[in-house]
Amino acid sequence: MKELHVIGGGDHASVLADAARAAGIQRIVLWADYAPKLERFPKGTEGRLLTDLTPDTPVMLGIGDIPRRRELRTKFPLMPRALIHPSATVAASAKIGDGVAVMAGAIVNPNARVEQDVILNTGCIVEHDCVVGRNTHVAPGAVLAGEAIIGADAHIGAGAVVLEDRHVGDAAMVGAGAVVVKHVEPGTTVVGVPARAIAKAR
Repeated sequence: MKELHVIGGGDHASVLADAARAAGIQRIVLWADYAPKLERFPKGTEGRLLTDLTPDTPVMLGIGDIPRRRELRTKFPLMPRALIHPSATVAASAKIGDGVAVMAGAIVNPNARVEQDVILNTGCIVEHDCVVGRNTHVAPGAVLAGEAIIGADAHIGAGAVVLEDRHVGDAAMVGAGAVVVKHVEPGTTVVGVPARAIAKAR
């Protein structure tokens, strides 16, 4: 990949841009509704208006809000190959979808499957045979133990642990530091050790 186009100009976009530069990508273009503070990005990063972006440009989603990411992807369906920070470890047998961001220090072990547009944030671990559904965010330091299955549009909070063979449903949220010992239903928010539901989708 010689260039990277990113929707967004804030915090997550800056981490993507840093990973891109570390991976040897020289041209980074940000597409946003406002003028990003380019001094926060690698030298030479360009800023452009999102209104000028055309659907035929492959783009990474550089924002963290999951519903907004889903909305943007319907408007801009093309995505580049996964962006993998050079300090990340990805097993040869792991399957990584397009548009995925694998950040610094993240580990993806053998036979894991990570679907499109997932964020594997700094230092997280996706163990062997896990499945991570599309547009899910695995936050910094979170651990998915072997054969855990995470649905689409979910959020696994910083430092959270999902134990072996547990399922976290679509659009569920696991709070920071929580330990998931039972399956989490779709649309449910769980927190604590062990994780307990505090809210459910209607």
